[in-house]
Amino acid sequence: MKKLKILERFRRFFSNSTVKIWLFTAAILFIIMLVIFISEQKTNSAINTLFDAFWYTIVTITTVGYGDITPTSILGRISAIILLLVGVAIFGTLSGKIASFILEGMLSANPEIPPENIVILNNAKHSEIEVIQANEKLKAINFLRGDFTDEDTLIKAQIKNADRVMILADKSEQFSTLETDSRTVLAVITIKNLNPRIYCVA
Repeated sequence: MKKLKILERFRRFFSNSTVKIWLFTAAILFIIMLVIFISEQKTNSAINTLFDAFWYTIVTITTVGYGDITPTSILGRISAIILLLVGVAIFGTLSGKIASFILEGMLSANPEIPPENIVILNNAKHSEIEVIQANEKLKAINFLRGDFTDEDTLIKAQIKNADRVMILADKSEQFSTLETDSRTVLAVITIKNLNPRIYCVA
């Protein structure tokens, strides 16, 4: 009986469309990693092991790009281009999913706030916003593209009429930790100057 329950859970898990997409993506990444390993093994002294190829794949799809390992063969470079495109798509989707999860939690914790009264101000990619807007519960949320430390942009976002604001550290750019924290503090100061009564969480 327990085996049947476990098998049923596995069947349900693997029949989920999201799981299928992630498994398919992982399979594609694994194949590309193998192609890079095979094509670069003899021509590139920096990619000698499967771990080197794995390291390069992770660094490329996360768009960190240390530059310590680069492919030299034509097939390796074509694979690298595919990895870059896949990486942008993966992290755009992942960021959108995380944002959707946070927003759903906020709406559940504050049922008195209708989604149309929420404004999200950031420089997120269009693909990330599309993932959030695909969620039926979050469709009515307003999105404004811009810098959350800029006074004019905050005024456009109706910050003077807002009751609450939540500021999340901006990791979208290659800022140092000090710069990221400074931008968060600057946003709080600017918002408080524009709306002293606002409840602010950073």
